[in-house]
Amino acid sequence: MPRSEISLTIATLLPQFEDCRSCRDRLVTGLRGLPGVETVHEREDDEQLRLAFDHDVLPAEELTRRAAALGMQVASHYRHGLISIQGMDCSECARTIEKGMKRLAGIASVSVSFPTAAMLVEYDGTRISEFEIESSVRRLGYTVEEHDECCEHDHEGHEHAMRARFFGQLLQTQGAVVTMISGCFMLAGLVAGALSSPGWVARVLFALALATAGARVARRGGLKAVRAFALDMYFLMTVACIGAACLGEWSEAGGAMFLFCLGTTLETFTFDRARGAIRAVLALSPTEARVVRAGRETLVPVEEVLPGERLVVRPGEKIPLDGVVVSGTTAVNEAPITGEALPVVKAMGAWVYAGSLNGQGHVEVEARRPYRENTIARVIHLVEKAQAGKAPAQRTIERFARWYTPAVLMVALTVATAAPLLFHAPWTVWIGRAMVLLVVACPCALVISTPVSVISAIASASRKGVLVKGGTHLEVIGTSRVVVFDKTGTLTLGHHDVDEVVPVGGATVERVLAVAAALGARSEHPLSAAIAEHARRVRIEAPAAEAFEAVPGRGARGRVDGREGLLGSRAFLEASSVSCAALDAQLARLEAEGKTAVLVALGGDLLGAVLLSDHVREKAADCVRALRGELGQEVVLLSGDSPAVAAAVGKALGIERVQGGVLPEQKVEAVRELRRRYGRVVMVGDGVNDAPALKEASVGIAMGAAGTDLAIETADIALMADDLSRVPFLIRLSRSTVATIRANIAVSLGVKLLFFGLALCGAVNLWGAVASDMGVSLLVTLNGMRLLRDRA
Repeated sequence: MPRSEISLTIATLLPQFEDCRSCRDRLVTGLRGLPGVETVHEREDDEQLRLAFDHDVLPAEELTRRAAALGMQVASHYRHGLISIQGMDCSECARTIEKGMKRLAGIASVSVSFPTAAMLVEYDGTRISEFEIESSVRRLGYTVEEHDECCEHDHEGHEHAMRARFFGQLLQTQGAVVTMISGCFMLAGLVAGALSSPGWVARVLFALALATAGARVARRGGLKAVRAFALDMYFLMTVACIGAACLGEWSEAGGAMFLFCLGTTLETFTFDRARGAIRAVLALSPTEARVVRAGRETLVPVEEVLPGERLVVRPGEKIPLDGVVVSGTTAVNEAPITGEALPVVKAMGAWVYAGSLNGQGHVEVEARRPYRENTIARVIHLVEKAQAGKAPAQRTIERFARWYTPAVLMVALTVATAAPLLFHAPWTVWIGRAMVLLVVACPCALVISTPVSVISAIASASRKGVLVKGGTHLEVIGTSRVVVFDKTGTLTLGHHDVDEVVPVGGATVERVLAVAAALGARSEHPLSAAIAEHARRVRIEAPAAEAFEAVPGRGARGRVDGREGLLGSRAFLEASSVSCAALDAQLARLEAEGKTAVLVALGGDLLGAVLLSDHVREKAADCVRALRGELGQEVVLLSGDSPAVAAAVGKALGIERVQGGVLPEQKVEAVRELRRRYGRVVMVGDGVNDAPALKEASVGIAMGAAGTDLAIETADIALMADDLSRVPFLIRLSRSTVATIRANIAVSLGVKLLFFGLALCGAVNLWGAVASDMGVSLLVTLNGMRLLRDRA
């Protein structure tokens, strides 16, 4: 049977959805079902699908066409939505919504986060619409919020106002008024009992306290739980308090319901403040822009500004849209994007980002991106999407909680019936203990222990200009054993200067530079660009290059003055039968000094070499020292530069394991080998040239992502500024987060087990059970929120 192979790029087949695991799986499943297709192998290292097929049954052209059609079908059918939801009081509400959504036809996956009040949903657009999804949420008793990603927001004033109006905001929290009324009835009942009033007076007041708070709880624990087929904490509290009332324990039933409502109100209020802190992490862009139209300045909404229009930004104003400075000079605070508060000088031709604060200069900016595509808007969206997702620890806890609650229900039923039936014990005593067990069974603190920590950590990282794309990456980076660095643009500045031109064989410096600049002007490689810029600066006129071809990781070739010109590494020229022996002695000495040699040949003869130098970043040595010393990481340097240059940089930074002359595909293999040997590996690169190696690593970190769309979209973690100190910070933050999660889980389980035993012994009543449950929930919430203030 005639057998052929073909490689297809995932990003081409699934534009915008290539990072969606479920969409990729659907594409692979569809391809495997095509006639003639034998195998489909996904190569994640280079984002390719390798297909083996019978070309007599399905020619390559037809296979490519059908694959493209499958990708379009997947992309057109499946939608990804991030929906803000109001009305959730605790993590159990999130589980109730998830269960309700999963019962809908057309829902592929759903994840609801109580801390961020957001639902991340993937659905088949041909079977269900976003409107129907939102309507289903409303039928469960919750409200769908219209959310605007970018709005004017005065964070300092907001924080001051929050402190000044603490109790005012507390009163506005959902359920606060009901809780206060219930509390007043409880207080009145206690006073009536203390004053020796008739017993029925106190019972009536306690019953009113129970009814006031219980109506809201029963509605959630009854109607909503039934609709979603979910046994949540509201259901357990409803059953427990009704049982206590039936036993005549009105004070316990009313007090337990009041304490439960008080706890959920305080928890909701705490998370409202947390959400405010999360949204305040990034200073949002203005709602209006001053646009020059028909020669006049006009204030218009930012949504109406078109790319290409000229904006006027006065001193002290925020820049409304991403663009390029076309007039004036100023210093801009880019902290909302990069986390770096030091002003950055911006002159003509410099990029500026929406949300950045203009200093004392008056500048004009040409808008380059529409409002919805601003860097700040994309970052906010990705942060919210990451926070709405679930870390591995959270998914494990929620799987445990799914069987934990029904199991405790069965235990409570056994406790209520076993002793009275087998040993003729009093029914009222053991039913009362069973009611306490139902309250103790509430898994709220356990479920909330992980997400609040992860979300706070992601927000803390965002404040420092670090975009973490999900809790999974945050958990993994702290357990890594090896950190791999690229050299150019990562450990070094990536801005090369031409130090020296070495001609050979009778060639002149001017001729070497002219040929090098002719080829360098057509190349996108930073070394080539530096050579072309140097030639322009010294007024060397470069001839035009024809039939240009870039060879990634090696060099470039093209026709210059009618002959084949070569520009690149020694290995590249020697592979093209050009002898480089004339430069042996000089290259060995210069490369040992850390200089990069780019060789130039024309017509098969070596013309000379251009020597360039790069400078190590200011914080690179401190970063390596912290990783190797304090954090116990093995540090590896992989570079496409020559071994001698890479070794010189490694020696300067204290890196012992250095590999030079590594091609992009060899970097992937090197990272794969490190993973086989050490387990989890972190790769730090530029996010563009190193994309395959970043994908191969356990966690890929892209440097300087603020100006690189590709890095923001593809990296697991993106450093918006070129600040290497953020790498040790991330590992410390990850370890702090994991330690906080473990502490929260340990406290939650420990208190549950303690009160479980006390309940069986009859040593705790409903009041104590509710107080312990709500107290632990608030404790783990506040403990997780400490990460918002992480100064690692």
